[in-house]
Formats: sequence, C-alpha cells, structure tokens
Amino acid sequence: MNPVYSTMFGFTHEEIGNRLTPYVSKIAKSMKIEVNTLLAKMNEYYDGYAFGSEKTVYNPISVLSFLVDKAFDDYWIQTGDQHFIAEYMASKDINIEDFDRSTFKVRKKDIESPGEITNNLAPTLYLYQAGYLTPRKQKSTGTYYLSYPNFEVRIAMHRLINFDFFESEEERESVVNSLERSLVKDDYVGILATLNRIFSGEKTEQYRGINSGKESEREAAYKSIMTTYLRVEKFQTDVDIPSRIGQSDIVIKLPKKTFVFELKVAKSGTPYNINKKLKDAVDQMVGKDYLGAYKNAIPISLSIDGTRRCIALAAVGKNVYKLVLQKHDTVPPTFELLSEDLEIFLANISAEIARKKRKK
Repeated sequence: MNPVYSTMFGFTHEEIGNRLTPYVSKIAKSMKIEVNTLLAKMNEYYDGYAFGSEKTVYNPISVLSFLVDKAFDDYWIQTGDQHFIAEYMASKDINIEDFDRSTFKVRKKDIESPGEITNNLAPTLYLYQAGYLTPRKQKSTGTYYLSYPNFEVRIAMHRLINFDFFESEEERESVVNSLERSLVKDDYVGILATLNRIFSGEKTEQYRGINSGKESEREAAYKSIMTTYLRVEKFQTDVDIPSRIGQSDIVIKLPKKTFVFELKVAKSGTPYNINKKLKDAVDQMVGKDYLGAYKNAIPISLSIDGTRRCIALAAVGKNVYKLVLQKHDTVPPTFELLSEDLEIFLANISAEIARKKRKK
C-alpha cells in the first residue's frame, strides 16, 4: 500500500484528543507519563499530513498501530515496500541532509496536479507523490513549500537509506545494537570501532562530498553518514546544536548522559595531519563550549582519515585512542588507549605544529 493513499483520510487533532481519550489515557498510565505529554509525542510522530488546506491529519494506520502495540514506531514504512525510494535517491545523488535541514518551495499548481510518479518528476515532487513530503503554506507570504510531515516519516527515510548501506537487515541490526551497547556501557573502544564499521562501508565511498576537495563538504558527508544510522528509534540524535558561541556536530542523548561529537577530516592520512585534525576538533569542542548545555556530557572528538575513510584518532574525555590495524584482513581493526592525559598529548601536537611552521 502506498502511504500517501493510506493518509488521505486521517484523524484530526480534535479526534485524537476527544474520541481516543480512553485509549490514550490507558497507554499514558502504562508508560507512566502525563496524557498531555503522550499526546504531544503522538503529534510529533504521526500528525502533519496536509491535503490542500492548513489543517493537518494524523496517519490513521500509524495511530491505530500505536494504540495496539502501545509503543512508538515507524509503522508507516511497514505499509509497503519502500526500498525504491533509497534506490531513487541514490540515482539522483540526493543527500538526505538536504531534507533534514531544508524546506522546498513549490508552486500551488504542482501540489494540486504534480503529475504521475515517474523518474521525470523533480525529486521533491517525486517524494511528495510517494508520501515522504507534504505541503505547507507560509502565512506571511502565501508561499507553498514541501517538508517531512512528521518525525515518523523522517525516521523512515533514514531507515531506508540505512537499509541501502548494508547488505542485509541482520548486518544493520548488528551495527545498531553494537553501538547501543557501547554507548550504554561507556565502551569507548566499542563506540569508535562501530562507527568505523559505518564509515568504511562500500557504499559510503559514493556519498556526496566524501571525496570533495573542500573540508566543509567532507565533514558534512561524514556527519550525514553518521546521523543516517543514529536516527533510528534507539537514539535521540541532534545535529548542529548551537552553543553560546558555536554549534556542535552531533549530540546523542541517553537517559543519564549525553555524548557530544566533533568531527574533523584529514584529506591526507599522514600522522601530522591526523594529529592536527584531532587538536582542531578538541580546541573547537572546548573553545566553543559545546558541553555547557548538558549534564554528564562526554566529549568525543574524532580525527578521520579521509583516504581510508575511517577514524584514525579520537579523544574521549581525557583519553586518546588510536586506530590499530590487524595483520590479517579477516580481523577487524580496533582501537588502543594511546594516552590518558589529553592536555599533554595536545601540547606535543602544538609543539609539532610550531616546528613545522619554523621550517617553512
């Protein structure tokens, strides 16, 4: 079933609040949260579909599935085989971050008569026809634009790209579960090793910007790859979060702690460049106060070898970890603790940078 048709007739906000109150109240009690809190989360997950008016509706299949399962999930993706979307995005060189960060202006007539769903359509209208984007109207200007209808569809999009990067669902689940365990247990070697499994995937080599000559585009590519995997139901992930004087790359929030990531990519994987990029990442983390907004924050600064597409060096708290390649290709790379004093390590890097400048 195509999701766009399943949502042509949906629940209104009033119907959710009135007719479904007894069911919602029971679920809120079982989850040990307030009814209004549950309603707000249902709104975030399942509301947002617009069909020619400013009013929006909830996806009825998703709402009913939620009431039965009593759990938030991306039920939308389960209504049909949506892998063609991942293939389409790859064929059109569409970066998923474009859709996370942007909205797309569109003419009213294109919304009313977008045409048949063919490869000849503009990508935004193609995804609108497929149900991944929905129209909005900006009241101040009367301009129409397209964006994700809700959090459920956003997560569904990331899952589809996620599926496309792994050879099997089992492999994808293995990576996600491994990362979750490592985050919960503060297994920093496990975190870094799992992220490298993601970065070194065969299909990441074709990711837009990953081989760019511009540093900002390379870093954006790795952030996109990383968040594609993190933005599933197991992780609360935010990107480019403002601090007082800057914005951190990626933030993962767990119930009792928060991981704050800063990524830097060395175009050349020489030891000097790898070391310098780690210093740049740490300096930015500290200098722009990325940890100030969080309690129990754990800073993770990454220096990525752009040539081999992997984390080569990382600072986690006060510890520094280095990638260790194994003698046999069948044994996956891992990380070893290189230093337990980040300040001394950075001081040595600063001295190395100063020596290099004097030679010039």
